[in-house]
Amino acid sequence: MAVVTIIALLAAIAVPGASAMIRERRSATAAGHIAEQYRMARARSLGRSSAVLVRFNAGHVTVLEAIAGAAGNVNGCALKPVGACTAQAFATPTTYQVIDDFNPTGSSYDAVAYQFTQFVGTTATVLTSADVCFSSSGLTWIRAGNAGTFGPMTSPVDIRVRREEGGEVVGVERHIYLLPNGMARLAI
Repeated sequence: MAVVTIIALLAAIAVPGASAMIRERRSATAAGHIAEQYRMARARSLGRSSAVLVRFNAGHVTVLEAIAGAAGNVNGCALKPVGACTAQAFATPTTYQVIDDFNPTGSSYDAVAYQFTQFVGTTATVLTSADVCFSSSGLTWIRAGNAGTFGPMTSPVDIRVRREEGGEVVGVERHIYLLPNGMARLAI
């Protein structure tokens, strides 16, 4: 009876710690996946000579590749890549194809919060949505929101990924630093 009591007591102590570790692992997995999407988009743009856009919209991250669509259908090749980061390249579903989509809403990532911060000089601006486009020439472009004109990315971006409970940050806050050259770094 004493052994059963000790095992029950140890289990009661271990369960909250194990649950917290699982939730923290979900936050780390989400941060790693988002950083990998930026890396993959940059590599794809250089490898395929195409414009690849990473759309951040309140934590939902989608990777899109610009294609010529029906207008550029040469010899049956409707998926011919387009190399320039223009608003028209990502205007309609016929001008791009979805490469990857990470939508943490309504999944096991519910307690994970995301924040996209753009730095211009010493001013930090938190954006609920932003597009980062990697052109075939190796340049990185950015626009606030998901419409409008792209401008060259001249300062870093910080994407914060953290767990929140009751509006308070719990555990480790992870940072994905996106540099003007398009490199993505994951840091704690």
